[in-house]
Amino acid sequence: MCYVVPFTELAVSHTSVLTILAITVERYYAICLPLQAGIVCTKTKATLTCIVSWVFGFLVTLPTLIWTSFTKGNDESGDVCVTDATKATAKFYFIFIIVLFFLVPLIILVVMYNMIAAHLAPPKPVPSSGTTAGSASSPNPGGGQRREQHHENASGDRVSFFSSSLHFHNDRAFTFQRSLS
Repeated sequence: MCYVVPFTELAVSHTSVLTILAITVERYYAICLPLQAGIVCTKTKATLTCIVSWVFGFLVTLPTLIWTSFTKGNDESGDVCVTDATKATAKFYFIFIIVLFFLVPLIILVVMYNMIAAHLAPPKPVPSSGTTAGSASSPNPGGGQRREQHHENASGDRVSFFSSSLHFHNDRAFTFQRSLS
């Protein structure tokens, strides 16, 4: 169990990030490029994306098995499972994983959802001659509400995903901190 639990926990976390990215790309096509969505987003491609993300997530996590060990503790603590991040290769690997599965996806998601939000934002009214800026009305008064609701839902998805992912990355940061002292 010492090897299985940390490996599975990290692999599923990595796969989750890749799945969220795939969903974001699909949303982008569905909202911003609806005419191309039917061509680009097919069931076959979705299935292939899921398979590739699971395989890639588990393969990238394999090196953690090298640095995980089961050691005998003292009488008070009992046996413990330890991930040794004192070696330079382990430090590089964990920093690489944090960048690859947290920082890069964060940037990609923020950029893509901002593009989606910009696409969904109701057009700003242009005052016509004879009206003032305050009296101009939107050409579609009810359409903006649905767009704002979608943007709020997407924002909630991003916040909850990254706040839950932060737990795994905090654990890695604490591992580095212990290895440096």
